[in-house]
Amino acid sequence: VKAVVPMMLKSPVSSQQILFVGSACSILGFVGYTSYAPTKFAVRGLADSLRNELKGSGISIHMCYPPDTDTPGFKEENLTKPKETNECFPPEVFSSEAVSECIYDGLSRGEYHIPGPDFGQNLLIGNMVGLTPRSRWAPLEMLIQPLVTVVTLALCMKIDSVTAPYGKSLKASYSEKLKKN
Repeated sequence: VKAVVPMMLKSPVSSQQILFVGSACSILGFVGYTSYAPTKFAVRGLADSLRNELKGSGISIHMCYPPDTDTPGFKEENLTKPKETNECFPPEVFSSEAVSECIYDGLSRGEYHIPGPDFGQNLLIGNMVGLTPRSRWAPLEMLIQPLVTVVTLALCMKIDSVTAPYGKSLKASYSEKLKKN
C-alpha cells in the first residue's frame, strides 16, 4: 500500500480501486485462529483508515471477507484445527467461483464491505461495520437487528461453552509440564 498509493495518486486514471481481503476473522476471533485473527483485524483496520484517508482522491477502498472456500489451502488448514473450531463453526464451504463472483459484483457496485455468498457471515459483518458505509442490505439489517443481536448473543454463549473445556485442558497440560520440570 505504501508503495502503490503514491503511484495511484499521480496517475491520470480518474477512478481506481484497492481491494483488501480479510475473512470472518477480520471481525471475530475464535479458537484455532489465535495467530491468524489479529492479522485479519489489522487488514480491516488498515482498510477502514485508508478508506477515510483517501476519500475524494479517486481511489476507492474495498474490504471483502471470503467465507470458507474450497481451496487446497483450506483443506490443509483443516488438518491442524482443534476440533473445537469446527464445533463452534461447522464449515460451510463455498466454491472459489461463487466467492469471486461476489467480490466482482461488490467491486462493480462500489461497495466498501463486499458481501460474500454466506448470508450468516454477511449479517455478522453488517453488525460490526462501525463508522464505515453499510452494505446494500442495510434496510434489511436494520429490520432484523434485534434478531441478529439475540443470535449473536446465543452464538457467543455456544462458543464459550465449547471452548471453556479446551481452555481447561490447556491449563492442565501446562500444569503437568510444570510439575515435570
